[in-house]
Amino acid sequence: MRWKTVARVGACLCVAAAGAIGSVDILADRVVRAAFDRVGALGKSPTADQVSVESGALLLRGLKWTMAGASVRIGSVRLSPDAKNSFLGGSAWALDASGSLSLENVAIDTAFESFKIRRIDLAGASNSAGELALIFDPQSSTPFADRLAGLSAATVAIPELIASTKFASIEQTTTYRDILLKDVVRGKAAAVTVEGASFSINGAELGESEGAYGRMIAKAVDLVLAARIMAGSISDPAEAKSLLYDEAEIEGFHLSNTRAHFEIGAGAIKAAGVRGRPMRADRAGAAADAVQEAERSFPSFYADLFDSVAIDQLKISDLKFNADGDRPARVSIGEIAIKGFRDRRIEALEIENLDFASHAAKIGVEKLAFQGIGVARLQNALGPMQGKSLETAVGAVGPDSAPPFEVLALNGLHAAVADARPGREGSRCEFAASRLEFRGAYHADGAPARIDALLEHLTYRLDQGGDAAPKALASMGYSELDLSSHIAMAWDEKSRDLAVETITFQGADMGSLRLSGLLSNVSRDLFTTERTTAIVAALAATVKKIDLSIENTGFFDRLLVSQAERQHKSIADMRRTYARAAGVYLPMLLENGPAAQTISAALAQFIANPKTFHMVVAAPEGLSLADLTAIQAPGALLTKLQVEATANE
Repeated sequence: MRWKTVARVGACLCVAAAGAIGSVDILADRVVRAAFDRVGALGKSPTADQVSVESGALLLRGLKWTMAGASVRIGSVRLSPDAKNSFLGGSAWALDASGSLSLENVAIDTAFESFKIRRIDLAGASNSAGELALIFDPQSSTPFADRLAGLSAATVAIPELIASTKFASIEQTTTYRDILLKDVVRGKAAAVTVEGASFSINGAELGESEGAYGRMIAKAVDLVLAARIMAGSISDPAEAKSLLYDEAEIEGFHLSNTRAHFEIGAGAIKAAGVRGRPMRADRAGAAADAVQEAERSFPSFYADLFDSVAIDQLKISDLKFNADGDRPARVSIGEIAIKGFRDRRIEALEIENLDFASHAAKIGVEKLAFQGIGVARLQNALGPMQGKSLETAVGAVGPDSAPPFEVLALNGLHAAVADARPGREGSRCEFAASRLEFRGAYHADGAPARIDALLEHLTYRLDQGGDAAPKALASMGYSELDLSSHIAMAWDEKSRDLAVETITFQGADMGSLRLSGLLSNVSRDLFTTERTTAIVAALAATVKKIDLSIENTGFFDRLLVSQAERQHKSIADMRRTYARAAGVYLPMLLENGPAAQTISAALAQFIANPKTFHMVVAAPEGLSLADLTAIQAPGALLTKLQVEATANE
């Protein structure tokens, strides 16, 4: 029997909520399905302890059959007269006028999974008894999914289904209550509902975990496609994904573990536009090898899964995680939304109202959003891991396989982190940021084509103490740092040029510094995560141009006042001191060349009236880091450069 497939359609979001545990269940389930499809080949006919006619209906008791690694038992099957066919294949029996079929005490056992179904009631069927017998005939050589396409019924009801799974050291028992399929037409159900489910998980490391799901409902469920996904592998590699169900919802989820002192809960889980197709690899092997094969196939299973599933939208609301014990922590998320998961890509991942609290930190985020997440690199890394353990696969997947994203946007960050500095024990360092945004465009192999990063209003109160820099700023009259920055770069693979469009830092009541430039001979090795390779690539790159702009909106004025007070001088005297350093000492340091005189004159003008300073340095032949280390005197360096410098223009 395949009734667990029907039940699991209504509970399909369990996989998203339970992660790896759901995947274990799927792998086990497929072993059962493959075993059924082999019954006919094995030639093992079902037998019944008693066949009788009661009240004009055919009643089979003790129906059972066995096969390698699996056994099926049905306490009773009830049919009514005038059939063209039956389970036993030769009697003439048919459904009664109500079009009903009932099975009681159904049990399915395999090497590591068992299912117990107290009762199955099919009502309002438009199929004849012969057609129903053919659909559920365990000896049929026709795949069950193809036979299921002929099923039509007003309702299929399962009051209770108990699934027990043993995978390695993990045992799981799940009880589904009141499963109901409505308006089934040619293997497609208008709705599947499950009134609730409870489960327990026992593991050697974590002990016993208990949990429950609230009411579940799925609409426009394709039972035929679900059976194909669960029972077999894809026959046509070019097969498109088809709609598995239109929408589904789980009204609440909860999981707790007393030994590990944690609990997880969610208010609701909703999905829409879920599409799928059978996976490439058929993991249903011989029952004796099923557990070992499932453990070995985990990495490639997930790689295969990326290509077999598409989701228009998945939302989890009111998610909470609580951990007690030696290091208590609390995490709450208002909503997680995944949009457009298809073709090795997630269009958007959005997290709203994230709060984290522990003894070491309290962090809050109003919204965190990713766009254009590519999973191809991760999938390609996992694909060849067939036959390796999950731990081995995780260790082999390096940073280069991390999924890239096109946009990251974080709004409303507030953080308070425990201060570990001596004398500050028990206090917290607080900071906030209104917005952090990162945008990236990438070449096919993952090398960046463009990077654009923005930070707006990173604030930090200076009265929290700290090192010399915060104290110096506080002495200048600042009570809070309010910083913003913007970085934009573009790399042309063909020309090997890296254009630094802007590196900008801006402080409220301070001013701004903007740097741009051009680097040449930049290879893709500069962007690798392999440190030695990246260093070699950086040493080979050459600087062609640097453009520096400074705008003062208060910092230099406060600096003069602070220095004048510290040295007990007037502001005018302090300004003359700095002007003398720029006009006399700096040219001497730079060997009094033309470029030195240009820089010196502009700096002296800026000190006299600090508004703006602009300098452009060009190296027509390019300067590498190796060139800079070989040049001993600053004056010799300036002879290789073209320098322009102005102030207050």
